[in-house]
Formats: sequence, structure tokens, C-alpha cells
Amino acid sequence: MTEMPTILNRSDIYRNFPNPYEAVDDDEINKRAEARKKGKLVRVIGKYTQIDARRRQEPPPVYEGIVALMLAEDTAERAAVFLHPTCHPEAIRPAQEIAWYNDRLVVVVGRFVPDSPESPNAVAHLVGPCMLTIDSIDFWTQE
Repeated sequence: MTEMPTILNRSDIYRNFPNPYEAVDDDEINKRAEARKKGKLVRVIGKYTQIDARRRQEPPPVYEGIVALMLAEDTAERAAVFLHPTCHPEAIRPAQEIAWYNDRLVVVVGRFVPDSPESPNAVAHLVGPCMLTIDSIDFWTQE
């Protein structure tokens, strides 16, 4: 049995979802492309953080239930993993969940993709790494 991949930072995303076009044969290209599209079961560890998802983000921030996990910094740009594509109805998280986990380190287990799928309604939305499914959310305690 293989160990479930863990995503802690942007480098982990690149390592677990390598660029398909850097592969040496067609089978590997297809395998990598499929993983990037359909995702993999992973655990993501990051700070549960509400996101201002407005197109024009003028202060003060407006939080409407969109949440991302802020990953540990390993590059100049900090990576955020959305709990669902922002165009998905489940992207708006329950108020009780937000109150419980906000600004805390959590571990989320589920199906992850490195790029959000396009909105089926052609609506503008935030894009980036995201979970397609969530099997569990819990507080992270160092092992």
C-alpha cells in the first residue's frame, strides 16, 4: 500500500503533480495529465483562512465563506489551496466550521487538483490549487 501524499508547500504540489509535457513518453504524459485533471487523494496541511473573493478587493475585506488553506512558505509567493473551486456551491463553508477552524493549522484529506476546473457557467472566479472533495478536516497536531 502506498502512503498518501502530503502537501505542505508549493514545492510539494510541483513534486506530486509534475508538468505532463516534461515526461519522456506518451503514457507518462497521459498519466500526468489525468492526475492534474481528476486529482489525487492527498492530505493538505495549512492555515485555515477566510478569503476575500471579490473581483475588486478594496478595503475592508469582505468574507462570504470562501476558505483556503495557506501553505507554508517555500517560495516568494505563498500558496493557497481552496477547499473547493470557488464557483462550486460547497466553496462557501458553514459558519460553524469557519468559527471552529479559522486561523488554525488544519489537515484536510480529499481529492486535490493543482489547478481549479473552469466554471461551468462561464462566471469569473478565483483559480488556483483546490480540493475537489473533502473527506475530513481536523486540527493539525505535529506527529
